[in-house]
Amino acid sequence: MPHQESEQICAEILKSLRPAQGIEASASLAGILKLLHNHETSELHDSIGQSVAGSLLQFFINPDEASGNDSSVRRWAGLVLSQLCLKSTSTATSLGAEHNASADLQGLGRVILSQTEGEDLKIVSGMIIKSLVKQCVDIGLCLPCDTPYDQFPAKDSDEWMLQFQDFLDAVLKGNLDLLRYAP
Repeated sequence: MPHQESEQICAEILKSLRPAQGIEASASLAGILKLLHNHETSELHDSIGQSVAGSLLQFFINPDEASGNDSSVRRWAGLVLSQLCLKSTSTATSLGAEHNASADLQGLGRVILSQTEGEDLKIVSGMIIKSLVKQCVDIGLCLPCDTPYDQFPAKDSDEWMLQFQDFLDAVLKGNLDLLRYAP
């Protein structure tokens, strides 16, 4: 992918993260996600991820950053971030290193544990964490300290969604004995 195309995609992502972009932002991020999903080499993912992963993370974990946008824009931003981390080790590890000292990555866990966030955003947050862990980012960086992350279903499998839903239900009810699936 030419460098210019990477810059154009980054500019489009950042434009979509501006306040009050609405359905246009969702459509733009959905198109970018499709492009990233269909692009096999990590070069494009590396370039884009290095430029915008931090902005995508901030937008996703902070509802205030998304002011004027509905949760679908946050969802699409999170899905783009998950895809970038899944396909780019350098994106995932730089997020882990740059955000290690701050609470940014733990914001992903706070989305999961929130009583006010929608189920869709909780699932996307889990997908982002799974992508980061797959790229060797310590799961402890992604969840608040008191979260039993050893029970988080970090391994990709056909039953990941069932395991994640089980984890989510158990954590929100404060009872990990409810887990039916071993991670």
